[in-house]
Amino acid sequence: MNRFLNNTIIRTIIIVLMMSAPVIPVMGQTSAAPDAARAMIYSRARLIDSLTNQVDALIYEKQKAGDKIGKLEDKIRTQEIELKRLTDENIKLKSDLEESMGDNLQSSHTSSILFIFNIIVAVILLVALIWMFMRKKETTSSSNNNYGAGENSDAKLEMIEKLGNLRDKGLLTDEEFNLQKRQLFGEK
Repeated sequence: MNRFLNNTIIRTIIIVLMMSAPVIPVMGQTSAAPDAARAMIYSRARLIDSLTNQVDALIYEKQKAGDKIGKLEDKIRTQEIELKRLTDENIKLKSDLEESMGDNLQSSHTSSILFIFNIIVAVILLVALIWMFMRKKETTSSSNNNYGAGENSDAKLEMIEKLGNLRDKGLLTDEEFNLQKRQLFGEK
């Protein structure tokens, strides 16, 4: 509306100025002079229309540029808001990282302590297994000696049968079978 009003005012002023310009007949002019004056007025009117159209086009381009500037300003504001959000998120992530690094350090110490504890437990278990193996070996050798010296012949025969079964299954060689048999009877 404002643009229409401005254009109308400009046109009116130009037309009034052109119409009020005195047409002074020059000496020796004929009656054709008023026609020439009218032609000049129409020519000026067309020039005014052309200039008005150009002014309208420039005003339209200015408004279009203003709209683009407005959109760009909105986009800039949106990007500033997004930048602020990302900056805040970055700060939060940095603080979370610093906290987790502290937790990771504690976790590292805990892992070292657990590793040392596991090594100590493994050494204790290894010592216990060796001790049990040595004790079982002593018990087995002493029971073999007691068994060979104090048992009757039926128990010895059962033992020889068991050893024979083991030899038949391939778990004992003939040499091992004979060695066990001699130990059973107390021979060396």
